Amino acid sequence: MKTQYEENEDTEMWRRIKEERQLKHQNWKKTNMDLLYKSGISFKISSQECISFRNVGFPKVDFYPSTGRWRNLETGMTFNGMATGFISWYKKQGVKK
Repeated sequence: MKTQYEENEDTEMWRRIKEERQLKHQNWKKTNMDLLYKSGISFKISSQECISFRNVGFPKVDFYPSTGRWRNLETGMTFNGMATGFISWYKKQGVKK
């Protein structure tokens, strides 16, 4: 089977970079999910890539475990800091409400 483009060193390099990035994000997802389960905070798995937090007295937040970012849906702000940063931030938000 013939490809549309010719394979070269650059193609191989970018393929390796993409594979390494995917592996890194898989590792982050596993680590972040483990920490979220251990935190005791209730959440709902909305999709393969999004965890929803809709607890009373806390802001509505979507967390993305493969990147470690979260989005406060009430303010529209996006944060990063992996699960440890998110858990700390989220617990502090409940005190204000």
